[in-house]
Amino acid sequence: MAIGWKRLGAELKTEKTASSILELIKDTAEGHTPHRADALRFGLYKNLRQKGPAKSALALLRCTDEKCLASKNPIYYNTLEGKIGCPRHLSAVQTLKCSECDRARDDYCTWCKGCRRVFE
Repeated sequence: MAIGWKRLGAELKTEKTASSILELIKDTAEGHTPHRADALRFGLYKNLRQKGPAKSALALLRCTDEKCLASKNPIYYNTLEGKIGCPRHLSAVQTLKCSECDRARDDYCTWCKGCRRVFE
């Protein structure tokens, strides 16, 4: 845990987050090792995700059809309204791709399976 704390300590941006994680580590010192690891993992996840993903971790969606307006101007995930394909193509389903890594999206996931960014 000490090695993990040293690594995380350099990457943390706020004192509040750093103190929350340090407090969590102190609270789990008495338990069994698997319990401490699970508690630490959950606490880190909870504390680091409170503000939501960073802007650098977000991506938009582009249409794979080069003639489509959604290819030049990426669209938001919310504009899909539960669909997989490009909403601008009414007659046929046109695949969308990640605006960051160009990996084709073939399911309803809210994140890219290529670069792991969350669709904004």
